[in-house]
Amino acid sequence: MYKKLLCYLAAAMCFAACNTPNMGKKNNQGQDINSVTVNFFNESSFKVDIYRNINPSASDTSATPLVTVNAGATEKVKLPPSADQTIGDVFYLRYNVQLADTFTSGTGAPLYVQAKRDISNIAFVLKKDETYTKTISQPASGQLKFIHCYIKVQNTGSKSFQVLQGSSYLKKLGTEELNLASGQFGFYELNISDLETSETMQALKFFVTDSANTITVVPFLLERGKVYGFQCNGTDVSAPSVTDIAY
Repeated sequence: MYKKLLCYLAAAMCFAACNTPNMGKKNNQGQDINSVTVNFFNESSFKVDIYRNINPSASDTSATPLVTVNAGATEKVKLPPSADQTIGDVFYLRYNVQLADTFTSGTGAPLYVQAKRDISNIAFVLKKDETYTKTISQPASGQLKFIHCYIKVQNTGSKSFQVLQGSSYLKKLGTEELNLASGQFGFYELNISDLETSETMQALKFFVTDSANTITVVPFLLERGKVYGFQCNGTDVSAPSVTDIAY
């Protein structure tokens, strides 16, 4: 009976150990490795996403921010010391700028898009058991560089259609829908080279699903920081109207 009880207790302890979640915050000695405290104070008027040692590009949708700091707020994060105590860590900032409000987005909710500011990255060495406060400053007018370029499309015809850049189908911002129904409008992201501020867009198309008709937009100069508006009736497409993204 005594041996059976010992076997039962041993099995129960083993089961409990196997089901204890690994929080990833302790080393082999059971010490908390996240010994560095960083307070990010956002004095800007934008919500800001902060990425640690990752500088996400326009084509990278997998990167997730370390923390998001609302305008005027402070967020505290606990981190391990820098792996390289000479170079340190780099924190990349992405400002969320309102592209359209509730009434003009076509989704019933405001749309926000990411922009970055040159030489705004925060780089420093995180030393064990230290506490730091880093300030996110307000960008001056014209300092922000938008990650993507943007178009606004209105369907003035009776048939739904889809928007393409080359062979890639674009999704409506805010809803992820592929089809733009009759009478609706929506915003879409276009990609250009990370190194360029403008590019001649020759690959914008509208595909009418009902008739399988493809309408190719006449090439136009696409610049960051602007919205290009098009109207398409399923047969023809208008020349673009151009407006600046205000911030």
